[in-house]
Amino acid sequence: MRDKTVRIAAILGTVAFAVIAIALIVVWLPNMTPAPASSPSARPAPSKVPTMDFSKTPAWARPVSATTVMWQTTKDGVTITAMNAGQDTARYDSKYSSDTDNTLMVAKGDPIAYVNIVVTNTGAKTIYVDRLGPYLWASAGGFEMTLTTVVHADDTQAKKHGVYFDMVAPGKMAKGFGYPLQPGESCAAARAVPLKYGKDFQFLPRLMLFPDAKALTGETAVGFDQVQTYTFA
Repeated sequence: MRDKTVRIAAILGTVAFAVIAIALIVVWLPNMTPAPASSPSARPAPSKVPTMDFSKTPAWARPVSATTVMWQTTKDGVTITAMNAGQDTARYDSKYSSDTDNTLMVAKGDPIAYVNIVVTNTGAKTIYVDRLGPYLWASAGGFEMTLTTVVHADDTQAKKHGVYFDMVAPGKMAKGFGYPLQPGESCAAARAVPLKYGKDFQFLPRLMLFPDAKALTGETAVGFDQVQTYTFA
């Protein structure tokens, strides 16, 4: 009789435990169920071309021509966008030699590409950009070069492609080296890229910022550390 009573108590205990477990599952289950994943069709496809508005420019700057985007990089509230403005043939020799083999960077008749380097203030405060614009290190076919306005500057030909080597508009030259760029504003400076070294390029931009509009010294560099690649057609 005692054994039968023990067995009945054990059965009742098991049933009670099962009832409690079911009750707990009913309470916890809605909170543990993961949220349904959004449908793939509901997600916008990632765009390979950055969408930015370059129409807002400061009073001192030339207009920015938006063409085919090559690459874009951002650091410390500054965004650099490189745009392919077109290809042409050099009409005369450049005055400067390559960093690698001491030959002319651009000789008359060489193929060149015009690249517009757009600087956009994507930060929250005013920055003061170097009037010379960004420096652009480039490499192709084993040759390394630093592309500035002094490498090759055919203003007439560049204007035909809608770009300018000097980002400061005529008559807007200031006494200081820093030019104010408000949040959301853009300015641009073109660079001639010599294609005789090849079509597959690596780029690395660098921009100097000044503490204010009157400064002649005290500049700091925004060093973009991600190498950008682009193949010209």
